[in-house]
Amino acid sequence: MKTGRRLILMAAGLLVLCSSSLAWIDGQLPINTSFGTALSTTIDTLSGHSINLSISFLNQISMAAVLFVMGVILLISSVLGSRIIALVSALLTVAATLIWIIATGISLDGFINHFTGLGTGTHLALLGIVIALLTILFPRLHWPGRSDG
Repeated sequence: MKTGRRLILMAAGLLVLCSSSLAWIDGQLPINTSFGTALSTTIDTLSGHSINLSISFLNQISMAAVLFVMGVILLISSVLGSRIIALVSALLTVAATLIWIIATGISLDGFINHFTGLGTGTHLALLGIVIALLTILFPRLHWPGRSDG
């Protein structure tokens, strides 16, 4: 991975790291939200209230810790220059963000219409995810008029 892509991936990791300490949807802080509760609410919602999952040790993990670890893994992948690690971390960050969004009960319509009210943490995490995925998935850009030779 080239230096420019590594720096951009590092910026995406920093955005995800910063999102773990800022307010998310409805002003909720990730430190006050349990990962286990969010996960069980998400599974309950997606299954149509037919599956109920409650794992007590996951309730001890806050969403802030999950987002922080995802940001650190993105930073590590940028230092190592590994696209595989960066892709896995970006996808896990997408999963954590989706768990958070589904657990809050916001609909897709509410998500799009009230995007400004989602909180700074949500915006930073989404921006970090988009930047990371664009950096990882898109091949090198070819500018018109420039030659590689």
